[in-house]
Amino acid sequence: MSVTRPLLHRSASRSPSADRTSTDDNLIPHSSYNEQSGKSTILIGHGAFSNRKEYDPVIPYLVEAGYHVLIPDLPAHGLSRSIQPFSLANSSAHLARLIRSKALGGRAHIVGLSLGAHVCVHLARTYPEVVDSVFASGYNLFRPARWEWQRDTIPYGIYILQHLQDLAPRSAVKWAMDGADLSCMDQGVCTVKLCKEICNALVTDTWPEPWTPRTLVVVGGKGDMIFPPDWREDGVRLLEKAEKGNQKGESKGVWHPGMRHPWNRQDPRLFAAAVDCWIQKKELPIGFEDLR
Repeated sequence: MSVTRPLLHRSASRSPSADRTSTDDNLIPHSSYNEQSGKSTILIGHGAFSNRKEYDPVIPYLVEAGYHVLIPDLPAHGLSRSIQPFSLANSSAHLARLIRSKALGGRAHIVGLSLGAHVCVHLARTYPEVVDSVFASGYNLFRPARWEWQRDTIPYGIYILQHLQDLAPRSAVKWAMDGADLSCMDQGVCTVKLCKEICNALVTDTWPEPWTPRTLVVVGGKGDMIFPPDWREDGVRLLEKAEKGNQKGESKGVWHPGMRHPWNRQDPRLFAAAVDCWIQKKELPIGFEDLR
């Protein structure tokens, strides 16, 4: 699938100021962009041990395209670290409440990468009435059969690896990641408790039940010493689940051989363009290939 030119053209060196950054006791902490003039709402879920700043490079392009953008800090992350515990169910309940309260028309297109993709799929399955479409990238399931011999130690391994990353020079990490800046990672929230809660969500043999909103499944095909390539077979399996709940032909799966797992930080303009194309039901930018 391809288009002949990029959908969004301007460069964006920094994120625009949020119309509102809220720590309202009744809603999960979030930032809201283009609240007054957006044509529809996009809600974005960040990855593990990160926060809403993960999407700072992407926001200007989505605002330029005319969207109202909501970005919360997920439970146990960022300004939501006091909202405990982290779980897919707890995250989905908070995000559904945020969409009903702040999204245009009480509905949103939901976007998530990595852990954020798991949250978005769970949200679409449990609260489909607030979801217009799903954009899920990097949905990898760590099935116990693969990890049985080290299942009990995985949370401790994740904890150690997360903190070891702080020892590596940011410039070296950025070079190894094709320019992806991972400075948004917040090791201050990385506790053994949170690692266990995240593993409860990701280390499982259970696939989600089908959901009704149309869904784009995206797989990053490039790996490195920090992030391996997304598992293509997991993308295919997730697409099959989406198709069972959708009208025929509504959901799609793609992969990009040049994009790494955190490609929202590697090529934020391409990420925003792909989101916009999916929402507008247009062909995706050049470089994406069918998943199967």
